[in-house]
Amino acid sequence: FSFLERSKGEGWVIESTCVDVFVKRNRVRSIPIKGYLSSSFLLTSTNRVLAARFDNVFEIRNDKPERIGTVPCDVTRIFETGEFFLIQQLSPDSLFIVDKSFQKIVGRLGGRVFKDRYMRFWYYNAGFYLLDTLSLQKGLFKPLPAPGPMRNIGFPGKQITDFLTDADGYYWIIVTGEDGITRVDEQGMARHFDVKASNLMEDADGNIWMPGNAGFNKFYTKYNDFYSEKDGLLSDYVTGIAEDERDGSAWAGH
Repeated sequence: FSFLERSKGEGWVIESTCVDVFVKRNRVRSIPIKGYLSSSFLLTSTNRVLAARFDNVFEIRNDKPERIGTVPCDVTRIFETGEFFLIQQLSPDSLFIVDKSFQKIVGRLGGRVFKDRYMRFWYYNAGFYLLDTLSLQKGLFKPLPAPGPMRNIGFPGKQITDFLTDADGYYWIIVTGEDGITRVDEQGMARHFDVKASNLMEDADGNIWMPGNAGFNKFYTKYNDFYSEKDGLLSDYVTGIAEDERDGSAWAGH
C-alpha cells in the first residue's frame, strides 16, 4: 500500500497482511497485522507509529497493533498538528480534529486536505484554501485564501485525488474520475496533460513521478509541454516541425 520511514536507515513496507521491515535496504523481519490496518500510517513527533482501519486507530507497539481509539468515520489519512490529530475520510469528504486520545472530536469540516513540502495544509472544497497552522494546533479550522495562482482554480462538484506543490512553484492536480493531470504555473495558467496517474511525488532532483494503471510516468523537466487536439491541433499525429528563424516561432505540419 505505502511506505514509512520509521527511522534513519529503517523503512517499512505497508502490505495487506503485514509490514515488512528493511534496515539499510535489507529485509530483517515482518510485523503481522492480520488485515487490521490500512495504508494510513503516521510517525508522530514522539516516535509513535499510528495506523487506522475503518473507524479504529491502532498503535504499533513491540511489533504488534494495539487499538487505542475509535472515531466516528472511516479514517483514510492521519496528520499530527500540535496537540491534536487531523483525520480525513473520503466518502463523503470530511475532516475531523481530535484530541491525542482520539476520544474527543473538537472540530469538523467538509472537504479534503493535502500537506505540502512546506508543511502547509491545503484545504480543498470546490476551491483551494490554506488552513491556518496555528489555529489547527489549537484545535480550530481557519481557512485562509490560497496563494494567487490557485485562487481561481476549482473543479466544482468534483473531488481531488492528489495535489502537489513542487520546488519551482508549480501546482499539480489529479481530479477524481478524470483522465489526465492539471498543472498550474506561477502566473496561474493551467495546462492539462493526457497522462493517467493515481498520485504524485517529487524527487530530490525536481522530477515529478506519477504512478499509473500499468506503470508510471516521470517528468524529467517540469517545463515540457505536450500539445494535442485539446490545444487546437487537428490530430495527435504531426509529420514535421520547423523553426521560423525570423521570430523564433515553431510551425507544426500535419
